[in-house]
Amino acid sequence: MHKLSIRIETTPSGKPYLPWVTAVRRGRESSETQCFALLGCPEPELNQLPPSTQEHVSELIEFALKLFGAFEYIPRDPALLDGFFEKKLINFEERLRGAAREELPIHGAIGVLINTRVLFATVGEILALQISPSSIINIAASGSGHPFHFDTFHSGVLTPRSHLLFIPKRMGTLFKSDELKQLTFAGSTGPKITYLEHIWGNRGTSGALKAILLETKVKLPVSANTTEVSIARLLDTEAKTEELLSPPLMRPLVNQFRRSAQKLFEKIDRVKTGLSALKTKDTAEKTAPEGTPDKTPTLPPLLRYSSRFARSFHNKFSALKRTIPPPVSPFKGLKKIPALSLLNLEQLIARFNALPRLSKVLFLLTLLVFFVFTQSVFLGLGKARTRQFKNALQSEVDAIRTLLNEGSAAAIYGDEDGAQAKIDEVTLRINSLTAFQKERLRELGIRPLRRFDLSLPRATIEELNGAIEPIKAALRHLITIESPQTVSEPLRSALRLGEGSPLRARYGKRLYTLVPEQNQILKHEPKDSGFDAGASWIKDGTAVRDGVALAVDGSVYVLEGTGNVLEFRKGARVSFALKNIDPPLSGAAKIWTHENSSYLYILEPSTKRLAVFAKKDGLLKTQYTSPSFTDLKDFKIDEPVKTAYMSSGTDIFSIPLSHL
Repeated sequence: MHKLSIRIETTPSGKPYLPWVTAVRRGRESSETQCFALLGCPEPELNQLPPSTQEHVSELIEFALKLFGAFEYIPRDPALLDGFFEKKLINFEERLRGAAREELPIHGAIGVLINTRVLFATVGEILALQISPSSIINIAASGSGHPFHFDTFHSGVLTPRSHLLFIPKRMGTLFKSDELKQLTFAGSTGPKITYLEHIWGNRGTSGALKAILLETKVKLPVSANTTEVSIARLLDTEAKTEELLSPPLMRPLVNQFRRSAQKLFEKIDRVKTGLSALKTKDTAEKTAPEGTPDKTPTLPPLLRYSSRFARSFHNKFSALKRTIPPPVSPFKGLKKIPALSLLNLEQLIARFNALPRLSKVLFLLTLLVFFVFTQSVFLGLGKARTRQFKNALQSEVDAIRTLLNEGSAAAIYGDEDGAQAKIDEVTLRINSLTAFQKERLRELGIRPLRRFDLSLPRATIEELNGAIEPIKAALRHLITIESPQTVSEPLRSALRLGEGSPLRARYGKRLYTLVPEQNQILKHEPKDSGFDAGASWIKDGTAVRDGVALAVDGSVYVLEGTGNVLEFRKGARVSFALKNIDPPLSGAAKIWTHENSSYLYILEPSTKRLAVFAKKDGLLKTQYTSPSFTDLKDFKIDEPVKTAYMSSGTDIFSIPLSHL
């Protein structure tokens, strides 16, 4: 049976406390509980403070470490963990604010855990990086919040082989995404955070690295009776592996190859000697008078047998050749070609036939050597072109991987526009790989018959496409609520969902109405019996005939069905646009905002989602969806209680607004 637990690694604490300090302590109620904290102040902000204020910040952090002791009393029951942590966090904030003489830039992260369940909150310039071999996701709202107020809260379970790294933002941005991903491949027993300290030291940066790493470990229970046997098997396996991989294992194979080659060369030498002796004997028999004793050297048995067989084969072949009529010369028609008539091929063939046998063999060997040489030259040129093609293709793949790493880093550090631009470029270059390969093959002149083994493997393309998905998921900000809570009476009736019109919105004492068929927005002034007929409000002629809903918070926002949002101030359109959202909005139905809200809420029934955008820059903040949103019709937002009410069919659901 496997048992999961979390191992916490941290950089050394020690004094002085500034600019950052880390703390990790065991829970006092159970050995399976722990608490951790990373507190401090970014160096640029700290250096701008006067010395007296810096001293006060140091005292305040020291006081915070004393208050941190309250988090050690973690309850044994996981069901009580949320309430315990929330109460301790509120108490921590209040006492810290009470000890401060002024608002000071205190940033940090505090968390507790039971087994593999983790609760943590962050404030300020803190990165909470969830690291896997393929992606890095920052799950903390970096740079947000106010002094002494932890505005982000996360509760969840760390899965096996997962890593959660808490680090100041300035320090985190100095690490490359590939360096952080290497944490997942580091040794399972050695400290992984030492790897980051080594990089930090070699980079020549000032100050000591401060970070906390949470890693889920798998414990395998081992019986005490089998410990010695397991160790013995492990040592035996390592010894066999070392023997298998050692270079001396190749020596017998090399020696055997050498012996085989030597025997082959010896046979070739014996055949050459026999052929020379056979030629000498034939010459002596032809020139010696009849009755002259044979004084030629005696051939070895193998060569004597070979010579008799060769003579017998030669005689039979000559007899067979005499019975076959002479073939028509293949060179007969070549005399008619003026260019070839100068070569006099028949005379060349006659001269070749008149050559001695040894000369013929040498001539043919020379032709063979020349043919092999020319083919090797062409083969070398082909291999050079093939290497050029493969290098160009590998350079393109490496460039795509670099763009993926840059896009991942941009998504981690909040540059969503930059991340989206990188992803768009990566997608374009992946789709153009086929055209890229054809163009390079044409430029290098590689023959079509050799192209089948030069194409990019499908596994590489799948790997590149797979690496895009974690970045897209980070930019999607999708939150799926499996079982939203159903709203019952009397709240159901008080919400009055579905009674209003998305084309009307009130702001202050005035009413604004979108009239697409008139391509206008009407502003209605109040009167005793309600509102007047309204006057045209748009002054610059901007088209709103595609509008489906509007919202007012001082500015007027007109929502089009395509998901495009137009912002107007004082009757004129201003520069505003929603940034990328995946999947794109195509059937938006309603928009809502409030003068005290920082967000625009857009309902799209066709994709079962409520999209939330920041009004200041149009960036996507969150997308809420649920399988229960089968027929979305209307919604209302209650930001003070961090809840949205969704009308779906005949049901009304409430969902928590975690982005708040």
